[in-house]
Amino acid sequence: MQRIEAPHNIRSLCWLDDQLIDWASGGQILRLDGTVGDPNVIYGYRFDAAVMSPCGEFAVIYEKLGTKGLVLNKGRVVREINRSFYHANVYEYPIAIFETQDGQTALVHCPEQYCRLEIEDIRTGETLAKSDMREPSDFFHSRLRTCPDGNWLLSAGWIWHPWNDVAVYDINASLRDGAALDKSLSLPSFEYEVVSAELISRDRMLITTSNETLDDDPDEGNVGPRSLAVVDLSTRTIESCVQAQEPVGMLMPLDEELAIGFYGFPKLFSLKTGEVLKRWEEINSGNQTSSVIWNEIHAPPIAIDKEKRRFAVAENKFVTVVNVDS
Repeated sequence: MQRIEAPHNIRSLCWLDDQLIDWASGGQILRLDGTVGDPNVIYGYRFDAAVMSPCGEFAVIYEKLGTKGLVLNKGRVVREINRSFYHANVYEYPIAIFETQDGQTALVHCPEQYCRLEIEDIRTGETLAKSDMREPSDFFHSRLRTCPDGNWLLSAGWIWHPWNDVAVYDINASLRDGAALDKSLSLPSFEYEVVSAELISRDRMLITTSNETLDDDPDEGNVGPRSLAVVDLSTRTIESCVQAQEPVGMLMPLDEELAIGFYGFPKLFSLKTGEVLKRWEEINSGNQTSSVIWNEIHAPPIAIDKEKRRFAVAENKFVTVVNVDS
């Protein structure tokens, strides 16, 4: 475990090779040798989050509970983006960057309606997922995720209640016809609220549930309360399910057997037993359990590097870097 001190409060975190970048604070660089580079610019706005393209050329900074974002190319502003104001002050801005199969860098977000996903050329804003007929389902998209070697777009958002849920879309089908973004693929029936979801690999998704259900007599043989479940997206089946020993929170899947949960402090969970195998209790990683993060929810900047099995958590002017296997 390593602690890096910065001269400025850290507002966002992204991995780029073996260094961390705080794009929302103007490109402040934090190197693993402990040295820190100064920001390149000061933005006159409340940006407090960022996502980065797999190639590292593009980033988007945005206000997590706001409507405004900026597309950056190597730190330079390319264009502004927006999302609907509708309940934007209570849930995470829906946004992700990915590479299409032909190598084009694409941005997926909700520029027109909270429930309508759009895939665009990140530089120009040209719509890549075109359609003459769009009828999106009534779903508040949030925490968008893609997988570098996969074809799935995941949205861990919510429906009016609020009730947390997950929706999954076929990216290649959507690029052929944007209407494929209007209705989630059929998934197993989850009788308990899906509060977090992440892609593990090409065809596997990890979800965690709360103890909330809308069914008076739920079937816990499917996915029970406070559970960690691996879903095979190619067959739409539940591959494994265990009850978590402790609260999980936001997820970082390592593989199909291990995952990090960030509720309270980072914990290493077994996806085979639900046990906590390791704890990092000295790190405050927040209490977020949903895309809805208003009121008393603390959600600090966290950067995840699944390939190198490491993560970083920011708290004011400090970042703590953890290599899971060390």
